[in-house]
Parts: sequence; C-alpha cells; structure tokens
Amino acid sequence: MSGIGEPLMLCYFPLWAATFDSEEVGFVGGRTMVYLPLQDEWRQIHKSDVWKERWRSSGNFEGPTPPLCLVIGQSAGEEGAALLQGFLNEAVVEAVDAILALRLWKAGWFLDPRSAEVVATYQGMNVRQKGPYRQAFLGGVPTQDLSTYGLTLAETGDKPEVGAPVQQLSRLATEYRMGAANSSADLAIENFHRSYGYQIAPGHRAVFLFTALEAMLAGFGARRVGSARIQDSVGERAGAALRSDGATEAEAVQVGRWLDASGRRLRNAVAHGQGIGREREEEIARLQDLIRRVLKRFLVFSLAWPATKEVVGPALGVGEACPTGTAYPIVLEAIARGDQTAAALLQDSRLRPPT
Repeated sequence: MSGIGEPLMLCYFPLWAATFDSEEVGFVGGRTMVYLPLQDEWRQIHKSDVWKERWRSSGNFEGPTPPLCLVIGQSAGEEGAALLQGFLNEAVVEAVDAILALRLWKAGWFLDPRSAEVVATYQGMNVRQKGPYRQAFLGGVPTQDLSTYGLTLAETGDKPEVGAPVQQLSRLATEYRMGAANSSADLAIENFHRSYGYQIAPGHRAVFLFTALEAMLAGFGARRVGSARIQDSVGERAGAALRSDGATEAEAVQVGRWLDASGRRLRNAVAHGQGIGREREEEIARLQDLIRRVLKRFLVFSLAWPATKEVVGPALGVGEACPTGTAYPIVLEAIARGDQTAAALLQDSRLRPPT
C-alpha cells in the first residue's frame, strides 16, 4: 500500500489461512487495516530465502500469492529508519487487539501472525520478528484439515470508525487492555488463543479451553469464589452469559445442559489423562465457540465492574473490594435469577452478533 506525501512506516502481519472477499482495504480498528498485498508489495517486504522457496513451490511466474495481512501504518518523516524497531514493537501490541477481535467475532482458523513472521518496512528497509512457523506453508496452506477464517469487507468496514462489528470488538479489546485488564480475563484470553495453536493435539486444545472456561466461570464443582457462595452449575452460569450475548432462552438452556453433561465428561477425560482423539473435535469446536461468547461478555463486564461495584456489589452480597474475576460468576448467577441490574453489566449495545 503506497503512502501519499510523508513517507510511511508499515508493519505487516500475515494471517495465513484467512480469506477476504474484497480487493479493497478493510479497517479492523484504530489504525489497523486488513487487505491482500499486491505481488510487488509482498515481494518487497518479504524478500528472503523463504519467499524464493514459496515462489518455486507456487508454480506462479509472478511469485507466490500474498496472504491476507493486517497492516498498521505510521508517518515517519525522515527518521523512519531509526524509528522502525520501536514502531514494530508498538504495532505488535495493536495487532494483538485486532487478532483477539477477529477471534471473538466468529469461528474459523488462521495462524497467529506472531507464530509466522511480522515485518516492519520503511523505504526498502525491513525489520523482522520471526516466529516458529515462518517457513510453514511453503507449498500452500493445508486447508483440508482447517476450518478457515472467512472475513468480509462488511464485517470490517471500508472506512475507519464507522461502527462495523470487528471494529467495535477491536475497540473493546483495546479498552480492556488499557484500562480494565485483570488476571482472570488475561488467563482466559491467553488460553483461548492457545486453543488455536497449529499442529496441536485435540487433548491439548481441550486443556487450553477448559482452563479458559474455569478462569471465567469457576470450576465445575466450585461452591465458593473468594468469600462468596455460588450455587448454580457451571452450565447455568454459561447460559446466563449466552443470554447476555443475544442467545434465545432455548439455546442458552440447551448449551448449558450440554456443558453440564457432555462438557463435564470431556473435562473429566482430559483431567484423568484419557486419550482425546479427533472424534471429539466437534465437541472441542463447540466448547471453543461457547468460550468465545462468554469471553466477549467478560471483557464488557471487566470495563463495567470497577465503576459500578460500590453500588451493585452490596446487593449481590460482595464487597467493593471484590476482584473482577471473582465477581463475574456471582453476577452470572444473579442474571440467571432474573436480576436486570446484573444483566446490564454485560451489555454493550455496540456489539452485534455474527450473522
């Protein structure tokens, strides 16, 4: 992408296995864009032995097909070369928010760019941050075993700050990171991302997902969180989060019952070291989708709770010192009982469910 006027520093984050329905530029949030680089553009920022190997494998005279990329730009003046490494470090933080937004929006797999390669460039000078899978996909992306991520221009918006759904989720991720981060949500986010790991066994994926789930909802057999008692099952708490995310009553009940029965059996199999094969992949995908929705509402709650706990906390039986992670399952139980004040803590009218 060419800059106009002042020279630009650009940082590229390839989303291997993701697709885009447009040749235009989409806007993910803040200054993060998403688009398919031109052949010459990709050649310039990716010039390396890896690019040459991909070229030989592609059979395409013009070179390998560029992957969909997140791209972050910044004006640099004449000092871009000296600023490039610092810019890359800042861009990585912003891209992490965008990656989380994409995964919170809907299901589908793409390789985390940090696991492949991140490249910052300025007037022909490149700075790289290499990951363990930099040389993956030399012969193409093996999509036959992957539920690939299909992104559309409508989901990102063709202008910055127009309220497209991915933009809203990106802003949620950034606001959480900058002002509401807490250890429980951080643990859930970390393990949610790990569940998208490349070439990991189903059992390991399940471990990451159950770690994320219990960081948010407390354990399957938990009766207390902190000093407060909880009475509902983990499935009932999950159902309350789903209602806040737009699920129908029937869906919330059905998913909650599945989690309390089949989900518990899967968790016990993982906990006792039983083999988890590919025949359980459908259950694991269902668990990942549930965590996506519960986590989205947890981030909304993380923003709301510090500002409201002094007023809402006493009515829920928790003190104003109650941490955000401890309060979340308590609030979910209140929502399950029909408490509208508690339900308001998980609402953000800007967030739209996937269609």
